[in-house]
Amino acid sequence: MAWDEWGRLDAVALAELVDKREVTPKQLARQAAEAVELVNPKINAVLEVFDDVVEDPYKDGMSKGGPFHGVPMLIKDLDSAMKGRLQEQGSLLTKGVRAKQDSPLIQNFRLAGLNLIGRTATPPFGYASSTESFINGITRNPWNLDYSPSGSSGGSAAAVATGIIPIATGSDGAGSIRDPATVCGLIGLKTTRGRLPLPCETLGHELALHMTCEGVLTRTVRDTALALDYMSRHRLGDTFMPIPKPERPYIEEVKRDPGTLRIAMSVGGWGREKEAHPEAIARTRLVAEFLQSLGQRVEEVRDEDICDWEVMWGSAGLGWHALPKRWKDISVATGVPISQENLEPTLYWAYQAAQKYTEFDVWHMQEVNAIITRRFGQFFEKYDLLLCPATAVAYIKAGPGSGFSTLEKLENGEQAFAWLETLIDESRYFMLANETGTPAIAVPAGLGETKLPLGVQLYAPWCREDRLLQMAAQLERARPEWFNQIPPVHVSKV
Repeated sequence: MAWDEWGRLDAVALAELVDKREVTPKQLARQAAEAVELVNPKINAVLEVFDDVVEDPYKDGMSKGGPFHGVPMLIKDLDSAMKGRLQEQGSLLTKGVRAKQDSPLIQNFRLAGLNLIGRTATPPFGYASSTESFINGITRNPWNLDYSPSGSSGGSAAAVATGIIPIATGSDGAGSIRDPATVCGLIGLKTTRGRLPLPCETLGHELALHMTCEGVLTRTVRDTALALDYMSRHRLGDTFMPIPKPERPYIEEVKRDPGTLRIAMSVGGWGREKEAHPEAIARTRLVAEFLQSLGQRVEEVRDEDICDWEVMWGSAGLGWHALPKRWKDISVATGVPISQENLEPTLYWAYQAAQKYTEFDVWHMQEVNAIITRRFGQFFEKYDLLLCPATAVAYIKAGPGSGFSTLEKLENGEQAFAWLETLIDESRYFMLANETGTPAIAVPAGLGETKLPLGVQLYAPWCREDRLLQMAAQLERARPEWFNQIPPVHVSKV
């Protein structure tokens, strides 16, 4: 297959070629592996290609009956794990660790017919807004190699944007799917808490780590919708949360017009002192005007209409400041002591500073989380969707010196907390979805003045992924030039 065709076809289209017997799963896997060889030296996004499943796509249990039969996929090296494969989580603390079994979400991907051919880069334990680490080096944005594809799903985003593969996994605890999707020109959906099964080995369940979920990064809305139909399958014991099933498959929802919706639009500071980037605000306003031209009812709202931000940031900030304390369990499990030699500077000092937090602090965070969630639920009694910017900064430079890298040279815990607050400022428009468990989607909105992607974000009420996908599909149909764009570093240009 010619590289320009390969780089534009989405996962649904590749599966159709397999179904028509125009290509075989092995041919697709081999071409994806060749794409890694061609492009990855420039972006450092793919950690490993599994040669055995490239040559035998059915080796690990890929279903012939799934709708994505034979489509190659890459898996973020964090959270859901593949049996027998390395899962190093971007850290020297877990170097050489292999998974003992497939996580539930991995089983769902295999059932969907996806061929899991390799791993993508992540910052250590996903704890950063850029994808950089001691163990894997620096991952770069294919739109401009001086910049980061963000984090923590930056490896997956860069691989999809360059056309290596059409779909890859991500995880989202503070925007880690939506942020990389935004700066790489992709679609990133954060699902309702409990919608997808979590890996018990690393995340436990929804109470243990309430802000995190997994998902995919894609170039088309239909790929995201069809993947969600299979990702959201549960087995007994996968969750204790009663998540209602959708009325119809999500792949059918994207074909339906969303109708006229009540859309709130916000470009405020969301309780943070630093202002968001003017270009992110301007693009959100432009999208709001365009939605109005499509017949949608858009109304600008005040920050105080949305949430009690003091409570919100008190809870979210405490959660992320205290999280590094959990890394002690990883150290004990692997037998690798935490030190400045095997934990990046920002993470080492964040770990030291986190020791001041107790179980009572975490219990308090969970208690006040209910206030945030209920207040946001009341907001959606008046509106069907919330439109806001995606990332609050324009772009992040790759490597130390950006202020976002895990490799910044810090000297104490106070500096680490200041570094983390910088990350929280950048993620301000993402984190409300994580704290409240509501779904949100990042969609492309064209290129900015620097010819790098810009995006916007849509929030929906609990369990209304269907509404998000319908609106994203309406935008995709109306402004196709915003979607599936080709960056300077791409398989078709090698």
